[in-house]
Amino acid sequence: MSMFLDPPQEPLITPKGTSWSENTETTFTCSSAGGYPAPAFKWMKRGQELQGSNYVKSEDGGDSSSQVTITLTHVDDGRDLECSIIHPLVNETTKQQLTVLCKYCYDMVSILV
Repeated sequence: MSMFLDPPQEPLITPKGTSWSENTETTFTCSSAGGYPAPAFKWMKRGQELQGSNYVKSEDGGDSSSQVTITLTHVDDGRDLECSIIHPLVNETTKQQLTVLCKYCYDMVSILV
């Protein structure tokens, strides 16, 4: 019995190019076509690995995907959401910059008297 490896294609995050309102729960999908065995996925936001993703594995070398649902806040504005695929032949990461619209965006205000 012979075994072959087939590399998956570059991962893609959707939805793409969208702005989100602050404190909105949003589901992102990372997908990759092909690959045998199917790739594993890892999500990162602000340098922290995100837990609780939903993984759909292809058994026949078709598309594989992972979904993660997160609540975005003003702290996420301008930051990257990352999805990595892990495979014996390929380790690739794709990033999407987040645009979070908020009514009262601030981190810290200092008033000197």
